Amino acid sequence: MSRFDLKELVAYINLNVKSKMKIMEVCGTHTQAIAKSGLSNMLDSRVQLISGPGCPVCVTPEGYIDASIELLWQPNTIIVTFGDMIRVKGSVKSLEDCMEMKTRIKVVYSPFTVLDIAQNNKNMQIIFLAVGFETTAPLIAAIVKLALQRGLKNLFFLVGLKLMPQVLDKVLSSKDSKLDALICPGHVSVIMGSEYFDFVPDKYNIPAVICGFDYEDVAIAVYYLSEEVRKGKKNLSNLYPKCVKPKGNTTAKELLREVFQSKEGFWRGIGAIDASELTLKKEF
Repeated sequence: MSRFDLKELVAYINLNVKSKMKIMEVCGTHTQAIAKSGLSNMLDSRVQLISGPGCPVCVTPEGYIDASIELLWQPNTIIVTFGDMIRVKGSVKSLEDCMEMKTRIKVVYSPFTVLDIAQNNKNMQIIFLAVGFETTAPLIAAIVKLALQRGLKNLFFLVGLKLMPQVLDKVLSSKDSKLDALICPGHVSVIMGSEYFDFVPDKYNIPAVICGFDYEDVAIAVYYLSEEVRKGKKNLSNLYPKCVKPKGNTTAKELLREVFQSKEGFWRGIGAIDASELTLKKEF
């Protein structure tokens, strides 16, 4: 879609909006697309875009960061993490604030790199900061299984993986939310399938869409939702069918079931939510 077409689409939305509507996106990538494109400023003031708890860095609690820093100071320990966790503050410090220990902080781009680090540093405890949502969790599960198969007894996981439906339940059931529509997280949908979010229109009687990650994709999602709200429809629309199937990625989902179980999780800025976090099963 060209920029000219995007302007026409936004103009159509603005022309036809009849009342105030709050649309929440639940994906950090969608939030970035909205911010970079200026989409919120292009839309009529009656169409309000709200950012939901879809960024794993943003919802990781202070206590998790504090635990990471405490582990960093243990003898013969290496902390392995994705780069986006380095600057996240705990109650006092971030890992970046502990750079006097920088030789024991390893930033990786692929979680599979942690296997090589453990293999090459068998005299050290390797602790991987496993943070993310259902998108990242299957990769972590695969690493856990590979570490077990390779006998890497020096590799440990500080698991902070979160589950999306539980936090959406928390938000949508709140009397203060008053949301009119939802843009579901595309990455999570690729893994878990569109059916994973059927509960949104079924339980909360609001329309929802699954979409791609370009700002044009998000604008089209807003168009669909504004039309649904205007016409009083309550559907879940999959606008990303080339990547999102109804059942999702069955192999990835089986990995999740095999390696993890759910438990109560604590979310920064939200609090405790039952069964919203993954933890390793006892056999792992």
